[in-house]
Amino acid sequence: MMNENNYQRLFDSFTKYLSRKYNLDEYLANRKKVIKEKGKIDIPIERLFQFLYLAIILFWFSVTIFGTFVKEDLNNDENLPSIINQLQEISYEEFPDAEEILIEPRYGDNVRIYLDKQAYENVPFPLRDDVIQRISKVWFNRCYCWFLPVLSIRDIKTGDELDSYSWLLGT
Repeated sequence: MMNENNYQRLFDSFTKYLSRKYNLDEYLANRKKVIKEKGKIDIPIERLFQFLYLAIILFWFSVTIFGTFVKEDLNNDENLPSIINQLQEISYEEFPDAEEILIEPRYGDNVRIYLDKQAYENVPFPLRDDVIQRISKVWFNRCYCWFLPVLSIRDIKTGDELDSYSWLLGT
């Protein structure tokens, strides 16, 4: 049976073997010297990963913030026309007084719904949140929601925003 001293001797002999075989002592001495001179270790691969992380984060922020301002190409997603049809159907159900409803997908899984201001205001105020949530479920269930999408309802004549629903905030 091995006790602590035996384990320690075994460990010491193993580390000595590795340090002789792979020149670990010399390597560690050089690294300590570099750290003392520069104050940090500068490895090119670490710089590359830092740059990639920064690029990914900047891309995510740019799509999340500016995605609502850019129209999405309808050819990017095969299911998009059917989702737009479902969205129009449920919008006509929720806003029966609307003469025309336009659905405009935006980048970052955002969507704008254009309808008459009068049709929007004909829905009683306490029920509007429930109506928007039912409409947004259809849209948010189809997307991955990586870019924190927003569904906004706008006046078809002026383009003024009447209401919006954020996937992240739930409001």
